[in-house]
Amino acid sequence: MTNKNENKNKEALLKAAEACVLKGEIQNLTMDVIARRAGLSRKTLYRVFKNKNDLLTSLIELHQSNSIAKKVKKAIAELDFEDSIVQGNLLTIRLIKKDPFLVETIRKSGAPWFQSQLMQSDSELHIRLLSGSIEMWEEKLDQLREEGTLNAVLSNEAIIEWFSLINYSLLMRSNVSRTTQVYFYKTFVVPPLRNPQSR
Repeated sequence: MTNKNENKNKEALLKAAEACVLKGEIQNLTMDVIARRAGLSRKTLYRVFKNKNDLLTSLIELHQSNSIAKKVKKAIAELDFEDSIVQGNLLTIRLIKKDPFLVETIRKSGAPWFQSQLMQSDSELHIRLLSGSIEMWEEKLDQLREEGTLNAVLSNEAIIEWFSLINYSLLMRSNVSRTTQVYFYKTFVVPPLRNPQSR
């Protein structure tokens, strides 16, 4: 199979799976249903994705990259320590809430699957989302560390894990106001990340 065909098949499979998820069918979603909906064979599907988790993780990763990463990276580029952390995380939450696929996967029918995958540090979803988030934040975190405002003891991975858990918690609570979110970040997230010598 040529790369062009592989890419075409991958795109068809991702579109088919996304359509099913958007209909709230994630719990009953099978590889057979996805292959049939894409007009491809099971054999072709398994050549592209090793299993349903791999396919769904690829879709989430695609949405993370297309809907969130570039916008957050651009938004935090010129902000100072506190504003970059607060505004970058609030923007992440806002962008997730605007993406119908991510809302369905994280907060609605896909929530049980998503949560179980996110909480397993060795799951493909956890590993790939962590990697994408580190890529999104790495330049800014390194800059803040060089400036001496970020606690140098904390690794980028540890900081991103912390952001992910907090963002997930705030995403799952739909009635939290922006004011409360800002207060939460400024009170409970920013202080432990700040370099003790810069306070």
